[in-house]
Amino acid sequence: MLRTNIATSSIASFNYNTGELVGEVSVGAVSYPLLGITSAGNFLLGDYSTPLLRNYNSAGTLISTFTPPAGAATVRAIGQAPDGNIFVAFGGTNAITKYTSSGVLVGNVATGISGLGDSRQMVFQGNQVVLALGNSGKWGRFDYTATAWTNYSEVSVPSSFVYGAAAGHFNTIYSGGYLAGPVSIINSYHRSTGVQRSTFTIPGTLAITSIACVVAPEPSGLAFLGLASLVFLRRKR
Repeated sequence: MLRTNIATSSIASFNYNTGELVGEVSVGAVSYPLLGITSAGNFLLGDYSTPLLRNYNSAGTLISTFTPPAGAATVRAIGQAPDGNIFVAFGGTNAITKYTSSGVLVGNVATGISGLGDSRQMVFQGNQVVLALGNSGKWGRFDYTATAWTNYSEVSVPSSFVYGAAAGHFNTIYSGGYLAGPVSIINSYHRSTGVQRSTFTIPGTLAITSIACVVAPEPSGLAFLGLASLVFLRRKR
């Protein structure tokens, strides 16, 4: 689990089970940081007030700086697809831009998305990608392949802002945001149909600005793990 600290210009990592601080690294001044994690264990740091996007390894060493596309003003959301490609939603272009896993600019895969001006999180699940669309009060969904983003649709949620998006079990998408009050709210939806499944309110909090879901093994996976443990114990005996 990572947390950015604007006051100290640093990123801290924590054990999500215990909350224990694991480490903290300085990354220089960033006005409003956005984070993305790569499959290699690196982290991508974007700036919500500029088009700056940088790639750091887990020790905090700067590996590369991404070249923004023409017209990009700010970084709005970052995500890495299962095939390793990295996608960035930029404000100013209202487009999703594709990079290789090493940070080489490829080009736009989706354009003309008005809600990207205040988007915050991007999540891949199966063959779809979901975006939190900020002050539009919606989340958007694409069908995804390595070469194209298609069949775009939007789902309105019962909150004023949608700043978080996370993937769960059984085609579930969680959106996080807030209502007037202030009251933070988390809603869950079926990823493909957009049908709402549940809602959770958290009174007394200002806003949810990002969320993450740690997906535990499904029941069949647990049975397999239990069998593997049993085999290991028998061999040990």
